[in-house]
Amino acid sequence: MATDQFRQHLADVARSLKEQPNMTVLKCSFSQIIEHPLHAAQRIQAFLDRLLDVACMAAVVDPNLCHSRACGGPERPRRQGTHRST
Repeated sequence: MATDQFRQHLADVARSLKEQPNMTVLKCSFSQIIEHPLHAAQRIQAFLDRLLDVACMAAVVDPNLCHSRACGGPERPRRQGTHRST
């Protein structure tokens, strides 16, 4: 249920951003950032049109911190009793 709501929220945000002529968005895949941090940093630099320390940006990406399915890892177990209804 919460996953469906989150997906709907993301779809609503994407639709809203498309309707904003004064905004541009760079979509970055979490798994792609983990797998190719230098390329991701270069994309961000190009998007922002600013000189950034892309090597430093890429160096702080720690693939060992990625434990989700987005990185090919196992799904983290849900904690019991943390669901809040709205």
